[in-house]
Amino acid sequence: MNPGALKLVITANLKRHPLWKVKTIEDFFDLSRAQVMAKIENGEFPWAFNIATGARRSEPRVLGYCVMKKTLGPFDGIGATRNLELPEVINFILPKRDIRSTELKRLLSCDQKHVYNLAPNFTVTKKPAAKDGPHSFTVFSRASVARFLQKRRMA
Repeated sequence: MNPGALKLVITANLKRHPLWKVKTIEDFFDLSRAQVMAKIENGEFPWAFNIATGARRSEPRVLGYCVMKKTLGPFDGIGATRNLELPEVINFILPKRDIRSTELKRLLSCDQKHVYNLAPNFTVTKKPAAKDGPHSFTVFSRASVARFLQKRRMA
């Protein structure tokens, strides 16, 4: 596979999974958790968010573009991630509409239980149509999820 094709595949996946867990970054770059956290704190990964449900523990998620820029260089149309503004980053992370709880777990790289625990931070725009099955998702307002991310920025 040529580098251009690889970059296209990675870009498509970054749109689908915009935020990465620290463990993913550790594995990708062969770093320790402390090294990844240092990169977040020193601004090498300028767009990180703490999606933890409590104050005792940190659950950092890093914008995948920040991580992949180290390997592939700046992405077309994005440039240096440190020059991005928060609204641009939110647009990379969230669709431009209200968000189903099932989507949110993919976008935030977490499980459904974590989304359930985070739910009090979001405004519900549509309650589940069923208790179980394919229509058992909640829809949250995009603005409330964006506010949550804004409050939880780590850098």
